[in-house]
Amino acid sequence: MKCKFCKAKMSRSDNLCTECGRLKSTPLEPVPDYSDREKGKSLRFFTMGKNYFYKYILFPLVLIPLAGMMGYVILLMISDNNNRFADAVIMCAGVLALIYIILAAITASKCYVEVYKNCIEGRIPAKIPCFTKHFIVYYDDIVRVNTHGIGMSVVSTTRRSSDSHPGFTLITDFGAIDIKGLNDSQAAEIHAHIRAFRRK
Repeated sequence: MKCKFCKAKMSRSDNLCTECGRLKSTPLEPVPDYSDREKGKSLRFFTMGKNYFYKYILFPLVLIPLAGMMGYVILLMISDNNNRFADAVIMCAGVLALIYIILAAITASKCYVEVYKNCIEGRIPAKIPCFTKHFIVYYDDIVRVNTHGIGMSVVSTTRRSSDSHPGFTLITDFGAIDIKGLNDSQAAEIHAHIRAFRRK
């Protein structure tokens, strides 16, 4: 199971999370109403579509034709050279794959992170594929920031290697926001903004 606050792995027998130190029985606080808070002027806007394209769309585009050819051969062997059945199955799979790619491209184009002096806002992919969720977290409400993969890209390698999808998790009293799909420079800059404004 996972801690409901920081999403770290914990045993069912544990009452205390070893990562964030909170009791499993502690209830989640309700999501605060931000209607009375002003975000102010946007400082930086980070698009995430390019990184999500490489992660969720480019790989299926390469994999689908290979899987389709293998599937077609297997279906021909199973269906005793019944070409119509094999063609129909492959055609359905191709249509579904095309729909997935289009929806994934639309989802990727909507994802962003925007930084303000008092909060961070954005739209990130939801747990359900091809859906997104909006979030807004004020720095006052952040308990801790967990980072992973930031600064791991090697300077001497090509620039594309920086698209290794580092990110961080913003842990608050009302849950955790897991921000992925950033390249290394984007993640480092957003993390620097959060650290700077949380100290003020």
